[in-house]
Amino acid sequence: TKNYQQAAAALYAVLSAGPGWDWTTLSSMYASTAVYSEQLRALEQYVKENPQAADARFVLAYQYLTCSHPDAARKQYEEILKLQPADQLSAQLLQLVGGDPAAADGQAAAPPAAEQPDQPEQPPAADPADAAPPAEIDAAKIVGAWNAVRKDGAKFSLTLTDDAKFIWAFEPAKGGKRQEFDGKYSVDGAILVMERADGAQMPGLVTLSETGFNFKLYGGPPDDPGLDFQK
Repeated sequence: TKNYQQAAAALYAVLSAGPGWDWTTLSSMYASTAVYSEQLRALEQYVKENPQAADARFVLAYQYLTCSHPDAARKQYEEILKLQPADQLSAQLLQLVGGDPAAADGQAAAPPAAEQPDQPEQPPAADPADAAPPAEIDAAKIVGAWNAVRKDGAKFSLTLTDDAKFIWAFEPAKGGKRQEFDGKYSVDGAILVMERADGAQMPGLVTLSETGFNFKLYGGPPDDPGLDFQK
């Protein structure tokens, strides 16, 4: 079963505080754009089959925003507000992409229409803000220099200091250009949020293990395996 409720809850909290991550960084978390596209299509299909799933629609709208598809994101937020007119964050994000919250609020929720194969239809039911948070972690246990290797050979390194600073680096599997950036981080429960100087944030769920931890980017599909970091 697809459970987008937890992902939506974290995204809701992060987007309430500031902007999300950009496409360059988001795409680096996937083996290829084809893999990302496949997972995005699965999310779109889920929304089509579950038109009242507000949490999934909220995650989908975030994907569209990150990929610079404001019209597709706008349609998602319009449908969310039809079913959840009190959702202030979705109303603000709808305005950001050129929509009218008052107009969306005034319409009854309608079943999805298959206009654009690229974009799933849009209505919600569960409020993203109501999802239960994951279990807390001890932030001290993730301080240090960590490394992860994805199945396709791409390498990631993450340094987390005890004064809440981070350095993130990504090296593509086939000799692409190494990317590196830094900033400050915070831990809220089991959610690690890395924030660059420009305010862009990358939230992820941290699951501790005996030898390290798994970092799973929020906003992605629930079946994303994440990255297994070890020292």
